[in-house]
Amino acid sequence: MDFIGEYEKYMLCKLNNKPNTVSKTLRKIKTVLRNACVRGKMAHDPFQGIRLLNEHTTREYLNWEELDRLEQLLDRTQRSMIKKVLRPFLFACYTGLRFQDVAQLGPQHIHEGMIILNLHKTRETVRIPLNKKAISLLHDPYNGRFFLLPCNGKTNLVLKHAMKQAGITKKVTFHVSRHTFATLSLNLGIPMEVVSRLLGHNDIQTTQIYAKVMDTTRVEMMKKWNEARFENFVPCLNPGY
Repeated sequence: MDFIGEYEKYMLCKLNNKPNTVSKTLRKIKTVLRNACVRGKMAHDPFQGIRLLNEHTTREYLNWEELDRLEQLLDRTQRSMIKKVLRPFLFACYTGLRFQDVAQLGPQHIHEGMIILNLHKTRETVRIPLNKKAISLLHDPYNGRFFLLPCNGKTNLVLKHAMKQAGITKKVTFHVSRHTFATLSLNLGIPMEVVSRLLGHNDIQTTQIYAKVMDTTRVEMMKKWNEARFENFVPCLNPGY
């Protein structure tokens, strides 16, 4: 237990890991030690009684109006590097693909209007039907690929300049495109199970972190109160309900 406390302090203070990263790392160690106890290699689990908690985090995403701004910037900009980065970024916003998967995407991954691809990170196979927005961003491939992205760091630097030109103040990296796709898909009413498969998640709980309700969705849902008919309303007789 002393080691666990010292290692936790080391990750927070020396490595500057965020609390959720620390918890994720300790969970991996906890799994190994639990297996060791089950197999009789250890007499006692030092994690017994220790709770590993995650902090609630918000995932940045772009709304429809911000996506429109980026599409307009893509049409009007004369800077080739911004075009080179913004086009695949928007494509990822409309498909949910990660940076590595967009970078490797070629004609061989498109079958009858659908992306069929083994994901770089998890090796899971995803099947993503192409919507009209995504199709409009696919140009003739070069050297077998649709997009010629620079390295991730350079890409994020160009995106920073693009957001500034578009008047978007959010801190945007390429991975925000994936958050955008997930959040907007759920707010469009696409079932979480479907969004989970489109993203290639093995666990639907991973998808649930995107289940934010946008203000526009809240307004539309609350309009149902204005449309409700109360003449047949039966009040609840249980005062403690």
